[in-house]
Amino acid sequence: MSWNTILCWIEAHPGLSSWIQAIGSIAAIVVAIVLSGRESRYRLKMEKAARANDLQRSISVVQRAKMKLEETMDEMDRGLLTRAAIQIMIGSVNEALAPVRALESSVADHDIGSLLGDARHAVERAGQRIRVAAEDHDNELFYRVPLNQSIAELSSALELLEGMRFKPSALAKLRGWLSSK
Repeated sequence: MSWNTILCWIEAHPGLSSWIQAIGSIAAIVVAIVLSGRESRYRLKMEKAARANDLQRSISVVQRAKMKLEETMDEMDRGLLTRAAIQIMIGSVNEALAPVRALESSVADHDIGSLLGDARHAVERAGQRIRVAAEDHDNELFYRVPLNQSIAELSSALELLEGMRFKPSALAKLRGWLSSK
């Protein structure tokens, strides 16, 4: 078959160009749908990995803060309330507070950020009570109850964070449902 025969056949069928254009348009739409779906799945995968990473870091930071508060409570229970010891305790609490603050400001997930905010508030309150306890050595309940409350709040935040490991957020469920349709 020569080019001349092909060109004659195309000219003899005037609607052929419309059909070729329609087929090309449909092919372009199919390619666009496939590519956007692939990009969407990749983005969801990356968001899920980032959330898992943020969650693991959050658990680690809150565990460390809780441990620091428990150590501080033990020191205070032993009656080591000298000015130097209290300064060390305040330094320990501040050391636990810094990573909580830093992580809270960098986490994209609202639920994780909210729990980190609760943990930050608990550690800040504990630090304030320790500072006040430095001035009032005799009032054990003044620091014991609030420190226990802060430790309990950290335990609660930690439990909720650990529970989030296995439960995807509602938004992630919705995105997964939409991408499968």
